[in-house]
Amino acid sequence: MKKYISYILFLFILCGLFSCGKKWKETTQASFVFEINDDSNGYIQFDEGYIILHNFDFSGNREQGKKEVDFERNFGNQTNLAKVSLTGTSNTSYPIEFDIPQGTYTSIDIQIEISMQQGNEQAVLLTGIYTKDNGSDIPLQFEFNQGISFTIKAQNQNGSGDIVLVEDKPAEATVILDPIYWFGTVSKNMLENASLKNIQGTPTLVVSHTHNSNIYDMVVGRIGSGNKVVFK
Repeated sequence: MKKYISYILFLFILCGLFSCGKKWKETTQASFVFEINDDSNGYIQFDEGYIILHNFDFSGNREQGKKEVDFERNFGNQTNLAKVSLTGTSNTSYPIEFDIPQGTYTSIDIQIEISMQQGNEQAVLLTGIYTKDNGSDIPLQFEFNQGISFTIKAQNQNGSGDIVLVEDKPAEATVILDPIYWFGTVSKNMLENASLKNIQGTPTLVVSHTHNSNIYDMVVGRIGSGNKVVFK
């Protein structure tokens, strides 16, 4: 009789473990959309542009089931890279979607790789406005023609790294690129004295590897910082 009871208990525990393991394999759809920080620092504001996305990697650690979860989306060779449009918070780009195992994630890292396409298209192109000391506005354009990879730690809306994904409850995360932060070490005086480039008949403050390269070098050194991934 004791052996019978022990056997039943063993089967019960085994079934429980199996059910629990199966539970944490259930997934929820997570969508990632891209935006830019369209706030102004008082004299710079960016409102639109694009990035050429080569690779997008999700890497997370969770409390249940298989602890490490990793997904990758590769957009192929340079002729087929994803051109992701960027605007402010009023509009969002098309989403990148993964079916991710549910659970409580104690950390999620998003690695983004940006690359140039073949031809003249920039890896990053952002446009906005620079307000001069005299109050006049002139177009501002940032052009990045290199490849770069950087990692962003995801957070919830409260700023914590703990993110709960629940089966059959779609999650949405926003990748916020922050050119205002990128330009954070560029002084107003440097921008005021920057050379202008004529673009379609309009004097434009262009920051690129060939125009205002001193400013460009400062900005490029900060592209991988200041950005956010926020789960709603």
